[in-house]
Amino acid sequence: MEAWIDQEAKIVSFHQIEGEKILVVKDEAFWKWIRDLISRGYRLQ
Repeated sequence: MEAWIDQEAKIVSFHQIEGEKILVVKDEAFWKWIRDLISRGYRLQ
């Protein structure tokens, strides 16, 4: 699974964000990773 992360705006997107980093995480760890980012103040888009 993959998501893009905008560290400056603290946004995680499931759609491409131009110029931002794409992070690919194995299926079993993906939602754990997303929950961790949310707990650190990131918003989902």
